[in-house]
Amino acid sequence: LAAADAVPAPAIAAGLRPPRDGVLLANDWGEPGALQTPSARFGAAGGARLQVSRVWPYTRATVMLQPRDGVEFGFRYTGIDNQSYGPVAPGQSYKDKSIDLRLRLLQEGNWRPAVALGLRDFGGTGLVAGEYLVGSKRLGDWDLSLGLGWGYLGTRAHAANPLKLLGRRFEQRPAPQVGQGGTANLGDACRGPVAAFAGVQWAAPSGRWVLRAELDPNDYQREPFEPLRKPRTPLNAGVGWRATPHVDLALGRTRGDTWQ
Repeated sequence: LAAADAVPAPAIAAGLRPPRDGVLLANDWGEPGALQTPSARFGAAGGARLQVSRVWPYTRATVMLQPRDGVEFGFRYTGIDNQSYGPVAPGQSYKDKSIDLRLRLLQEGNWRPAVALGLRDFGGTGLVAGEYLVGSKRLGDWDLSLGLGWGYLGTRAHAANPLKLLGRRFEQRPAPQVGQGGTANLGDACRGPVAAFAGVQWAAPSGRWVLRAELDPNDYQREPFEPLRKPRTPLNAGVGWRATPHVDLALGRTRGDTWQ
């Protein structure tokens, strides 16, 4: 009876085992999530994460720090292969710097999901600035996420911005201005159309293998310098392997034709 009482009600209704601590694999942006999309998951307070990823034309190196429970921020350095650095070094790819912030808004409960708010590239050049609101719920070995994205995370533009009820300024989003970075771009936050995204993760009972899939909110037609090939599908999928308790390796297929 005591064990049954500890099982969250959604898991009982679905006939699933009680949720266990999830495997927090990082996405291509260094956040806990699927491949391109984030989740509402956080690690332990005081933790740090170093993520290096490659999906053409981007090579990203991200450091994320979690100084306290439910608060995470980090710095990203990105090489963009389809853009030259400029006259100073024409043979070198363009380099971009960005700063991210993630905040937990709601802790997961028996019925309610965990909810988080994230700001990507809010302090930097703003080339890939985007914001998101995402909820995540664990059911046994499954971890499900559903969210809304703005800016770089909203280019599929599934719907008008619900925040337009607060004013017409939220209906349109200014184009990012290429600069040297170093200033916060909060004035454009949560402006423009929104796109829905979703992610699902299944962790093997051993906790070493993880399967991931997602609905990508980016159509890749409004990239920082030039559109990429239009994706064959908005669905991405991949697999992760926990090599050691502190080292994860992942492989995925995005945009229907690109390995990462």
